[in-house]
Amino acid sequence: TNANNDLAREVASQPTTDGKPQSKVTAYNEAKTAAEEAKKAAQTVINNENATAEEVAKEVEKVNKAKEALKAAETAVTEAATTAAKTQLAGDKAKLDEEVSTEGKTPESIAAYNEAKEAAKAEVDAAKAAAEAELAKQDNAKATEVQAAQDKVTAAQRKLDEAKAKLVDKADKTALTNANNDLAREV
Repeated sequence: TNANNDLAREVASQPTTDGKPQSKVTAYNEAKTAAEEAKKAAQTVINNENATAEEVAKEVEKVNKAKEALKAAETAVTEAATTAAKTQLAGDKAKLDEEVSTEGKTPESIAAYNEAKEAAKAEVDAAKAAAEAELAKQDNAKATEVQAAQDKVTAAQRKLDEAKAKLVDKADKTALTNANNDLAREV
């Protein structure tokens, strides 16, 4: 009876499955169905006045296994990264590889940009590797690990943005050139 009541409580709990990988949701639903069936079978033995100790022990074992399987499936679906989080990670990782145009920028600022970009290279590479590792796990990616990779990608992007901010547009010297030419004609 105690094992059956524990299983009933476990069956009643419902993890959030929104945005979770379908394979994890399906596994959870199957484990829940199996647990409900084990609970019914156990109730039949509980209601049987002629149940033997062996039958009771067998049902206790089945109930405990169903409870463990359900708890494991619930943990797996709870810990799983959402599809949205993985999509965000993939998109942000791709942005780390976007080319930055240095056309029309001053040579000094291009040098500063390249220096800052090179200084960030190890962090960017580590962030890309972390993202790739989590994305490769597909449905087995855990939310906490995907978030850790996302944090690395975000920090690396910040470094690249700081490098990009060092780029300065070349000044439009047309007015100065015209004024200088006008002055040259006057001299």
